[in-house]
Amino acid sequence: MPEVFFTFQYRRRLPLLKFIIPAALMAAASTPAFAQDMRKNLTAQEVSQMLRNDGYTSVEILDEEAIRLRVDGTNYLVVLFDDGDLQMYMGLSGDASLSEINAWNRDKRLSRAYIDKEGDPVIEADLLADQGITDSQFSNFVDVFLMSANAFREHVN
Repeated sequence: MPEVFFTFQYRRRLPLLKFIIPAALMAAASTPAFAQDMRKNLTAQEVSQMLRNDGYTSVEILDEEAIRLRVDGTNYLVVLFDDGDLQMYMGLSGDASLSEINAWNRDKRLSRAYIDKEGDPVIEADLLADQGITDSQFSNFVDVFLMSANAFREHVN
């Protein structure tokens, strides 16, 4: 008797499979279109062009691993890592107390601050690109970092 029940259940669900399998195939077929929008292992030239496409005019390639971006008189560094990850960095000259830096790291997200070897306060953030990044993700990363850097400048001063 259990075999008959199992067969009945299997046949009863079979029509659902007629809908599930095509839906799964359509989802799989749409994946390559999304993957084409992903960029992996960006070069300095590609990052520079992405910055220019976003309207930044003062962009200078320092070498294959670093780009200087100047916005409103402030220099920012975009660092490219071998694994495809990107980092943005801004250093300030002057003093900041460890309690100010610790307060920033405790209360803020999406960036980290520290005192560099020269004793200056700096802020940096990473964009992980294990699966690649889209132009939109890159633009958002830059925008958020610039806002964080401005807030950090106010926080330290």
